[in-house]
Amino acid sequence: ICLTEIGRYKEAVQPLTAAFHSSRDEQMGRVIGLDLLRAHQALHDYRQADEVAAELLNRYPRDGEVLYNASRLYGEQSLNLVVQLMKVAPNSAWVPLVLAQTNEDEGHYDSAITEYRQALKIDPNLPGVHLSLGRTLLLSSHSAQNTDAALQEFKSELEIDPQSAG
Repeated sequence: ICLTEIGRYKEAVQPLTAAFHSSRDEQMGRVIGLDLLRAHQALHDYRQADEVAAELLNRYPRDGEVLYNASRLYGEQSLNLVVQLMKVAPNSAWVPLVLAQTNEDEGHYDSAITEYRQALKIDPNLPGVHLSLGRTLLLSSHSAQNTDAALQEFKSELEIDPQSAG
């Protein structure tokens, strides 16, 4: 734990790993696990960090600090993947799609609708996008115009994927 606290993560990983897997004291196991998670994150060893986070969540599913640190790990990984997506495929339908989903999650429905439509301009047959656009249209307003537009999007989705459960 002391090695982690002073930033000597590489040296800390092995003893922390052994202690985390052998600790019988619940509270000490939690502290060790959180430090081990931080060490793996600092070293950008996300595979190991994922394993530790999963074990921490399994052992302490109602612990606020565990939930917070796991969410930070997954949020950081998600952000890194989106940045990578924007670098390697900036003109793909995936970029406006991820922006649309983010806007929808945050309740920015007008921006989400714009991004979903941009994704469909790039790839009109991308599965699930018409469904998401229709749902977002309904979330943004229950006007007759939006309801009709949403229905059309749902029909378009069924043309692409007749088995769509959504």
